[in-house]
Amino acid sequence: GKTPGIRTASATIGGKTTIGDGTWRVGVKNGMVAPGNYQTAGGLGCYWERDQNFTGTESAILASDDLSGPGVLTISPTDAGFKTENCGTWSPLNATGPQSTSFGDGAYAVGITIAAGTYTTTGGSHCYWEQDQDYTGDKSSIISNRNTSGPVTLSIPASTKEFKTQGCGTWH
Repeated sequence: GKTPGIRTASATIGGKTTIGDGTWRVGVKNGMVAPGNYQTAGGLGCYWERDQNFTGTESAILASDDLSGPGVLTISPTDAGFKTENCGTWSPLNATGPQSTSFGDGAYAVGITIAAGTYTTTGGSHCYWEQDQDYTGDKSSIISNRNTSGPVTLSIPASTKEFKTQGCGTWH
């Protein structure tokens, strides 16, 4: 027979891998958000944050971002929570995919959703771009970034994991 109070792995393993609006616990139990790499088609007013606890204080936020457009993100096993608003559905990031060579506002997985290469855009008066070494959203992940106005030509090497752009127009 079964020992009372002990659950089998199949009863406790299997955190959610599709995530909608809300504040979620991170873990591998049913109803929790499983750690991993995620993507969303995003949308206007998309906000997400990774939290180290549920105090609701600013110091509890490990990383956060406001996006317009698609997004990518790593939820770490050490995160306590994940909050998302107006981002649509987050689902597991594919290991491979069609690599676009033309894209607008958003955060992209280099080598998965966009191809590495040299890109040009006409820019805008409030253009921001950022290259990151991972998908965590941590400030320490930033390889390079700039606020610019006007045209931009930029090389995105294969070693860059994530490329973020806002207000720059379409990159080709």
